[in-house]
Amino acid sequence: MEWAVDSRGDLPARKVYLSLHDKHKVKIDALFRRLADFGPLSNREKFRQLGEKAGTKARGLWEFKSFQIRFIGDFKPGGRFIVAHGLDNKKRDNLPKPDIEKAVRILEEHDSRERGMK
Repeated sequence: MEWAVDSRGDLPARKVYLSLHDKHKVKIDALFRRLADFGPLSNREKFRQLGEKAGTKARGLWEFKSFQIRFIGDFKPGGRFIVAHGLDNKKRDNLPKPDIEKAVRILEEHDSRERGMK
């Protein structure tokens, strides 16, 4: 589990995580820990791939969900999962397109930074 770094050097999803109430952090931590220990979660209510509705660039991204809190990320080589974007108080079933696009942008910036460091 890693936080994505955007072009400014910020960790946007981590900022959302740190702003959460402790009781929500505990639930998100449990999901992240389970992913790290066992791989993708089988519970589609908690962890699902965004799929075709997300668009071409985002269809392979994954969403963690605990109640109204969601995090979007992607798997990378070496078993890494990069968390790009987080949302709090999400009350709809589908993610808004701007949030999906933001996650895609952050992941692209993260990948670009990593390539530049090699």
